[in-house]
Amino acid sequence: MSNEFKVDPKDATKEFPRVPIAWSWNLRPLLAEASDVDGVGSDDERETARERWLKQGTGTLAHPLTGHNLVLQYARNTEPVMTTICGPGGYDTWQHGEPSTDGRGRGLYMGAEIIFHEPMPGTAFGEIRHRLDGIYGVKGSAFVRHVGELWSEDGATHYQDVQIMCRVAGMAPDGVERPPKSPVEVPDREPDAVCAHQLAGKRLVFRWACASEDPNLRHIDESDPRAHGPCAISIVTHDILREFAGDDVSRLRGLRVPAFLRPFYQEDDLEVSLWKIDETTVVARLIRPRIEGADRHVFDLEARLVD
Repeated sequence: MSNEFKVDPKDATKEFPRVPIAWSWNLRPLLAEASDVDGVGSDDERETARERWLKQGTGTLAHPLTGHNLVLQYARNTEPVMTTICGPGGYDTWQHGEPSTDGRGRGLYMGAEIIFHEPMPGTAFGEIRHRLDGIYGVKGSAFVRHVGELWSEDGATHYQDVQIMCRVAGMAPDGVERPPKSPVEVPDREPDAVCAHQLAGKRLVFRWACASEDPNLRHIDESDPRAHGPCAISIVTHDILREFAGDDVSRLRGLRVPAFLRPFYQEDDLEVSLWKIDETTVVARLIRPRIEGADRHVFDLEARLVD
């Protein structure tokens, strides 16, 4: 790759063809029962785990981040998208490259906003449409905002918008503005609820990757698997729905994480503090309670609900 490669701001409105998709997923049991799962003893048993968790039923218990994961996978694993963002090398540049003189960069999943126009169906056939919606730059890095949209089979019903902000080190475009900032305001008071997740030894990161068919090698192939995107958001969303929405996922209308500060690891425990701001807004902070200092803070999240 040429060391002159940079993300091109002119691609900020680039749209990619719709892709047919189908899903029948319910990942809720995976998050609700983070133990006692047969057939996940080694990486060789991925297919067993996938078959166990996929197609677990439909209805209001269907996992709300199904569409989010589809958008992220499409953005991350579709060669035209990755070539547009990362140049020759595509996903290999994104996942494995380091900033260097040959122009290769390392991609990081930085933030996300998810809008549910109506309840996500547990089972559906339809299309995913993906476009680039903004390209920014700061400190030598490109920040690229993706927008993915899910549609029902007839193309009439719009289920979800997903905006994903990604950073690609070493590929900053010239003459563009900094990425927008809109932090989550965490109240200066005791939380209304605290949810503890004792996950050490339960291989949640690996099991999430199997169940959601997320091919990110950092989840499954390394000696110390890690996650900091859909898996972590799912844990927090599960707690919010249980504590403040009667376990009814149909009340969920939006999720926003301005910045993923750091990942959590396979052997981490997690703790979610929740603040009810009003009848339609809940703020959450996810931490790694056994870690000291700034590294314990994973991210803050804001959820929007309806009655």
